[in-house]
Amino acid sequence: MNHWAHKGRRHCDPWWENETLWHREWKGHFPAEWQEICLNDADTGERHIADVRAENGIVVEFQHSFMRREEMVAREAFYKNMVWVVDGTRLKTDKARFLKNGRHLNDIWRGLIFLTQFPEETFNKNWVGRSKPVFFDFAGLSENIPEGKGKLLWCLLPGAVSRGSIVLSIKQSDFVERVKAGDLMDFIGEVYRYGQSHNQLITQRAINREKEWLAMKYSRRKPGRLRRRRRL
Repeated sequence: MNHWAHKGRRHCDPWWENETLWHREWKGHFPAEWQEICLNDADTGERHIADVRAENGIVVEFQHSFMRREEMVAREAFYKNMVWVVDGTRLKTDKARFLKNGRHLNDIWRGLIFLTQFPEETFNKNWVGRSKPVFFDFAGLSENIPEGKGKLLWCLLPGAVSRGSIVLSIKQSDFVERVKAGDLMDFIGEVYRYGQSHNQLITQRAINREKEWLAMKYSRRKPGRLRRRRRL
């Protein structure tokens, strides 16, 4: 779809931001009829344009510029069934932070599912704690990717676990195909359940180790030390 095709609709959406080549390249992975879809709230009359809305109703919002958290909350409430794709190359510090601290992600399944105790140290803290999945694109435009290598996205899943957050690594091509197939949210749900289950297992093991340590510690003490002597 030509990027000027819906310029006339901008007046109806206060959330509209000027498109970059990054936006257009991403939207080009999806059918033209899914792009820039005007959605209306019948109750409030509120009206916004979704970057991509698939046949099954999932909305994909591509975000390049800075966004206030209040607007994030508003968009998530309006679209409901949605995911974010964030340009992780806009700020040099974002990519540098990920390259530095991403190495400390705890791999719990084949280099695809991870746990992180401190997501704000790996990802832009403005996007931490969202109620919808956030996919970070740290590769940027396809021209920046070496030939023969695909683009990887890093998804920060919503919902905290006792040891932090769950992170998913997924190829861009797999992400696009799952959106088209209509099973992206089901897949994310499976990933979350696996991460949650693994986190509970780790937590229980830690509790058991602590119990064993305490039992050994007190078993070495002489019984007399645990009692107070009665004064006559």
